[in-house]
Amino acid sequence: MTAADHYFTRNRNPLLMRDEVGHAKPTYYDLPSGGFVYGKSQGADPEGAKEVTTKWKSHTPKPVAQVNVLDFRYLNKSALDDGKCRTATEQKVYRQQNPKFIVHKSAQQRLQEEEARREHSLPADFVYGKKTRPSTPISYVISNQFGLESEMLTEARYEKLVEEEEKARTHCQLKIKSTKAAKAHAAIGVKAAHRKKSIGDGGGEELFKMTKFRKVPARWHLPKGAKTREAIVQQEEEPVGEKEGDEEEHTTCQRARQVQIDNADRLECVAKVTAFTTELLGRVGLDAFLIHGSLLGWYRHNGGQIPWDLDGDTAVIRSQCEEVVGQYEGKAICDVISESLPDGYFLYAIDTDEVVHPSPKGSDFAGCDVPELRVGATIDGQWCHTDVFMLSDDADDGLCVPGKACFQEDQILPLKNASSLVGKYPVKIPAQPEEILSGLYNEHYGIMNMHGVPKNYAFQDDWAIVIGDELDDTFKNRVMVDRPRLYEMLATAKL
Repeated sequence: MTAADHYFTRNRNPLLMRDEVGHAKPTYYDLPSGGFVYGKSQGADPEGAKEVTTKWKSHTPKPVAQVNVLDFRYLNKSALDDGKCRTATEQKVYRQQNPKFIVHKSAQQRLQEEEARREHSLPADFVYGKKTRPSTPISYVISNQFGLESEMLTEARYEKLVEEEEKARTHCQLKIKSTKAAKAHAAIGVKAAHRKKSIGDGGGEELFKMTKFRKVPARWHLPKGAKTREAIVQQEEEPVGEKEGDEEEHTTCQRARQVQIDNADRLECVAKVTAFTTELLGRVGLDAFLIHGSLLGWYRHNGGQIPWDLDGDTAVIRSQCEEVVGQYEGKAICDVISESLPDGYFLYAIDTDEVVHPSPKGSDFAGCDVPELRVGATIDGQWCHTDVFMLSDDADDGLCVPGKACFQEDQILPLKNASSLVGKYPVKIPAQPEEILSGLYNEHYGIMNMHGVPKNYAFQDDWAIVIGDELDDTFKNRVMVDRPRLYEMLATAKL
């Protein structure tokens, strides 16, 4: 053993001690024997269960408060109110001249004050704390209601922007003041156009042309299968046989029937929502009746609908709406209808600027001050809605459809119960539906447009049904071959 090993063996510093290879590191602390217990012993509690149950510790009242103690809180406030005590010396003098002592209340007085506070307690339904957010409307999420509302708001916003651009283009055009150079260039252009026209008419100076091209005639060729305008007009003037006419009529009926079949789901949805809207408004005290396109379809199609209709149209009278609002203690008609609206149906309001407001409140439209309401729903995967127009009756003209026409009261009232809408849903109609349609559609409400209309695929799905008068033969010569023709019908109205 070396001297170093001997030193480390005698040393008790654990940092300097060496361990043997292959053995656990030994401990160098002098630990107590195995029977030693670590920790601090707790002394026995002098008051056990026996002492607690057999002895009664009487209450020690609070010591009597000192008397004639100045109420510094009151004195400081009153000194500031007086406005003359600005220094400590002035406050000392003020306390001596106007002493105010603390009044110690007895237990009986404190009990009486506590009972008085309890008498003015908060209502039973009062809840403390911060209100949590409302639960997620799962029906709105499943039916994509938020997406539909966003789409409607976006479309309304874009339509408003387009209208504003049109107004700015037509009413607020900026006059560009031409410079002298611009006027000179314009004058030169006018002279050149005049000279070119005079040369084309056979007069004036001939334009410059190289000598080798002066005697070369013009040549042009039609594409394969193309026809000239004269050939097309000649072909159109040829008489159509009786067989071809029958085939065209059969094709026309098939097209009209196909339009109604393709739109069947939407028409069924519109009919259901229109009947539901009529029933809903009837429960709150409003008599809704068909108007506009819904009344036109009911009249033309024997209680049915226009095959290409997109929504339902109903109306209520404002004076009756105000009576309902009075019965509900001044609550807005939007709130009255919203409270009666079941799950799956949604209410919208449309203001005078045609902006759509989802879930309208009385704070937005007070009373009956809403031009148009809209009830929508998703039925069998098909979204549709029915509009509810507010007819004003406060003028001398009678009952007026805003922006359309006015009618006498006996032309609308009393309302009649229609046989049914599409044979299944009960609705109401005006007393004289022919007079209402005549005022809205200028005597054209009886025209049945069942002619086939060619579809111009350049417009994709944006095409319309047009009604009008037949043309005479002289108009055929003025028809442009590169424009779509509507079966030789001049457009005078559009549905």
